[in-house]
Amino acid sequence: VNQLPVEIISHIFALSRPYLPSLLIFSVEEFNKQKNIRGVLNPGQVCRNWRTIAHRTPELW
Repeated sequence: VNQLPVEIISHIFALSRPYLPSLLIFSVEEFNKQKNIRGVLNPGQVCRNWRTIAHRTPELW
């Protein structure tokens, strides 16, 4: 994984993010469920390099 180009890792991160529809249609309970799922799949929590890549990937924000 460390030998992959940053662009590829960034694209993988973007493809693996959970789908979150518009927050306007969420109830508070549904938002909290989705937020918890998103935290589990956060690649920025793996290592410093992945955190940097995640922060520089606009599709994740």
